[in-house]
Amino acid sequence: MSRRQVEAARCEALFASDLQGSQCPDPEQVRQAVARAIRALGVRGCCARVAQEFGDHPDTAVARMRWARQAVSQAYPAPGRTRTWVLPAGVAQRPLEASQRSVEAPPEEAPRRPVEVPGHPVEAAQRPLEAAQRSHDEVAQTAA
Repeated sequence: MSRRQVEAARCEALFASDLQGSQCPDPEQVRQAVARAIRALGVRGCCARVAQEFGDHPDTAVARMRWARQAVSQAYPAPGRTRTWVLPAGVAQRPLEASQRSVEAPPEEAPRRPVEVPGHPVEAAQRPLEAAQRSHDEVAQTAA
């Protein structure tokens, strides 16, 4: 399984678990809930539960999946990525001491510009869009 597939399976398992975002679980609780759900339902069972909830309650399922994705990304950080902790509501964050602050400014990124490749399908697809935008602008100017 690829890294994305594993992360998707973890998100679905957390979604299918009994853990709630309102409980403000820590990363260890998230990992335990994922493991319990996969043991109880299996990866396919978790996926089926997600599909059922999106079919029955799409409005609440979207918010729950958003929470599950955020919680999984914090509980299982990618290699080389630092952990980011979300503080529960009402908990104040202490300011960093001088020794903890970064002294280097982040490097400036050079502005990116599109590369045009003659005959490339993307370039050909852009022409009708640009023409449609021009005609839309002309209609808007005459209407105003």
